[in-house]
Amino acid sequence: MRTELRKNRSEGFTLAAVLVVMAAMLLMAVGVLAVVGIERKTARSYVDSKRAEWVARAGMEDVRGILREQSANDDYLIVAQKGEERIENREPLELLYLARGEGGGDAVKYQLFPLYSAEQDSVTVEDFGDSFDALDLIGSEPANFEVRERSDDAWVSWIPVLDEDQRTVGRYAFWVEDLQGKLSGQLDLGDEPDEEDRRVEWPFPAPGVREDPDVSTPELAFRALDPKVVSDEDPSDLGKRLVKAQSVMHTPDSVLAAMDYEAPFERDDVTGRLVDEEARNVEESVDATVRPYGERPTVPYAKGISAKAAGQPKLNLNRLLNAERKASIEEWAEWVDEALPNFVDRKGGFPDDYLKTLAANIFDYADTDGDPSAELGVYRGLDSYPVVSEYAMRYRWEDFREIGDVKHFILTGAVYVELWNMSDQVAEGTVQVSYGSAYVTDIDLIAGIELGSAEVLEDASVVSPLLEKEDGAYWLPPVVLDPPLQPNEYRVIKAGEVEYRYPSEFVPSPIELREIPRGTSGYRMRWNGVEVDGSRGNIVRREMNLHYPTQSKPETKTRLRQRIEACIPGHSYSVDPNAAEFNYVNNMGDPRMSAYIGQSSDSSTPSKAMAPNKYGNFSPHRRTIRWSTVYGSDSSTKPKVYGRAMPSEWPDGGHNSAFGRVPTAIRVGGDEGDQRIDPDDPQWLSGLVDPLREEAPMRISNLGVFYSACEMGRAYDPLMWEPSYESRTDTLKLQGGLMPSGQGSWPSVEVEAASSADHGGGNTLRIGRAEHPKFKVPGEEDGADLLGGQHAAHLLDLFHVGIPKSSEKDEREGDFRMIDGQVNINTASVTAIRALVMGNLKQDPDLSRQVSKSHSTNDLMAPPTTNIELGTPARDRAGDLIAEAILRGRPFASAAELASIENEDGEKIFGNRELYEYKDMIEWSDSAAEELYARIYESSTFRSRNFRVWVVGQAIVPLPKGSSATPVVLAESRKVFNLFADPGERSKDGEINGEKYEPAVIHENDF
Repeated sequence: MRTELRKNRSEGFTLAAVLVVMAAMLLMAVGVLAVVGIERKTARSYVDSKRAEWVARAGMEDVRGILREQSANDDYLIVAQKGEERIENREPLELLYLARGEGGGDAVKYQLFPLYSAEQDSVTVEDFGDSFDALDLIGSEPANFEVRERSDDAWVSWIPVLDEDQRTVGRYAFWVEDLQGKLSGQLDLGDEPDEEDRRVEWPFPAPGVREDPDVSTPELAFRALDPKVVSDEDPSDLGKRLVKAQSVMHTPDSVLAAMDYEAPFERDDVTGRLVDEEARNVEESVDATVRPYGERPTVPYAKGISAKAAGQPKLNLNRLLNAERKASIEEWAEWVDEALPNFVDRKGGFPDDYLKTLAANIFDYADTDGDPSAELGVYRGLDSYPVVSEYAMRYRWEDFREIGDVKHFILTGAVYVELWNMSDQVAEGTVQVSYGSAYVTDIDLIAGIELGSAEVLEDASVVSPLLEKEDGAYWLPPVVLDPPLQPNEYRVIKAGEVEYRYPSEFVPSPIELREIPRGTSGYRMRWNGVEVDGSRGNIVRREMNLHYPTQSKPETKTRLRQRIEACIPGHSYSVDPNAAEFNYVNNMGDPRMSAYIGQSSDSSTPSKAMAPNKYGNFSPHRRTIRWSTVYGSDSSTKPKVYGRAMPSEWPDGGHNSAFGRVPTAIRVGGDEGDQRIDPDDPQWLSGLVDPLREEAPMRISNLGVFYSACEMGRAYDPLMWEPSYESRTDTLKLQGGLMPSGQGSWPSVEVEAASSADHGGGNTLRIGRAEHPKFKVPGEEDGADLLGGQHAAHLLDLFHVGIPKSSEKDEREGDFRMIDGQVNINTASVTAIRALVMGNLKQDPDLSRQVSKSHSTNDLMAPPTTNIELGTPARDRAGDLIAEAILRGRPFASAAELASIENEDGEKIFGNRELYEYKDMIEWSDSAAEELYARIYESSTFRSRNFRVWVVGQAIVPLPKGSSATPVVLAESRKVFNLFADPGERSKDGEINGEKYEPAVIHENDF
């Protein structure tokens, strides 16, 4: 990649000339003092000493000048480059750069301003991975000076200071340390810091954010500094000691003393580091002077993000959440489309507006009601309302009935729906289902009547009651869910019944109902009056025979007066129901997809339809299974995927609700259910297991506020791609209904996956775990040719949540966030990074592992599990693998880059079960998989406003301009300054006032 060095530095710092004049004025004062006597110094040496000090201050002013010019905004980065080892066994100091981006898409550049004295003002690179030798900026004869005992010397350039005659009269060199890369010793840790495992727990939705409304600082594990803490469960009192010491911890060098570490501090003779490991970790990873500040969250300059959006303010999710919903959805979608023009291509064969659907899902997740944001045919938001898990129509030949003086043939058609509240919130409201049937029958007196057609439904003399026709469908009366549907509960309700009356003295038995044409009817569902669900591809219904309801013979399976046709939304369906041979597509059984699958984007393709399913598929009030084909003897080695809903197999993972026990009297022959028993019959309730909220596959907040932008990862992602495995053979197995050998879950969207109108389900936005391979960040080894800007984590680069726990609406929905204890992930030490992530996963209370791959067919109908605890991946200590991967992958410019880090074997770090002992036996929700990343995101930043400047100033014998003579040093001053680039009071639009912006010196000392 191309690297461009910018112009040489000016010879000296402009302020230095003024300082030299001031030093000359001091000479006059010193001359007077010399008359009366100055102890132990001549007047000349005193002047040289003061001149050296002023030169050192000129070095500090040089740094202030860089910060004043380049950090008067919110879009810069602070990144580091490892220095070259000069002293054996001493850790090289990192060289800091202030990075300013430009461009967008695939043409991003960064101008790096060295935060150390160098001969070049800046260097421009096209990628942070560009290699350039720091010596190009430092020169062949660097200055070197010790800044602290535990590290290598600072190797930097001398910057000359000129007088009015352009003679070199002094020189300085400086090296800047990023204090934001350390843990703040002034952090509010709450009342009980560093208890055994104090991470925020479910159901509070934001890992890394304190649930306590009075604590605004991020949640950190200071016990990571304690060498006795190896695992996530190990206790430590270090956090409590830190809190106790805060009242006397105010200066840069006060940390160890305030923590009661006893002097003198023994150091290793070779490395210079403290021998006491705990004291060493505290010294190297904690600073007492890091000050909080507000910033305006800004879209980064990063590959995949358009030049139109880069550098612009992020949008506040809480503002959008509380604005008019339709306008917010449009603004969210338009902003994403502008900033990430390739993002919409994630949708595959999704038929509606993908971006608006994501926006609706995101806002419905967080708002305070359970109603959807929906616009028919455009978008639908998923909230805490149920969807249809199983759908059945029951037709029954009733006995003849006298109506007036006329004998009538009576046929009833009833609709039953099993509702599944997939959310972890209570669903309270009204359900209304459409009635649709394309059945026809032949009856002597009324041959050719189309039962259920529009013509018949409009005939009051034939159908009762009359049904409301609206939006092209006939609607059954609303049904109030009483009691409300509990989280993760399945419940069958009778949505309604119609009665067909035909004047007839005699009808031959049996009568045949058949659907012609096949697959032209389906169902639609409203929740509180808003249409939210339906069978987009319609439903294929098998023909059925109904027998005269004789009272002299008992009904048998072959002579039934009623038949029930059931289907399982989101499972198997035929590509063309009118073809001579059906071509089936198998899905994972996610009913949220039934509103989308089965409609090709190609209008020339025949309309799709759900495949017919036997009544044996129907499993009222409980998790969907298919009796005989899924749980046979070969289910552990070749499990069949069609006809069952197992969230643990879905791409995002999850938990399988217990199935319970079904009375054998109902489950005739272990296959087809007894069709004499209606789906809502109380007998089905026997053997049920109470639903568990923590097992719900869909997490909904309904708290009315986003506490973290990472919560967008909870939103359902309806992308639609054809599932594939490693080989075509495996893919064909899947299409045939068999899971490929050795596979236990549905695949991610692979690089070669084809767009599909027929497949989908089981995905949320992957924010904090391995992205689908097709949407990787450009530049990754096996995905460099892919389009950029499709990684879901890029949404974090576009949106923020303000100050979410503030009691002030303007702050929750405003343009600022607080940086109060967040650590610069680009410069943090391994120990500091471990403190960001350490702690057991707490966002999935049902975190478990499978004890066997064989299904338990008694009452679980899934692999048996046992609860476990998981923490941060470890090599030697908890969090080491994450910290090492971050160090290997930095510097980072965007959240998507951070989310994509890999270990040394090229494996993704975040959300990777393979990094744990139980590997693919782990069952967890996507909240748990994304928890570690969310902790880091909430407790980190990519920049800094807190610095320590180490500077050496020398007064020298004047040298003519251009002289190559070795300088003769008259005096030297070594100063260390703490600089705080305080953004100060901003303008109304959030801009820093450049005229008043002045990085402040908050502490200085000699070293």
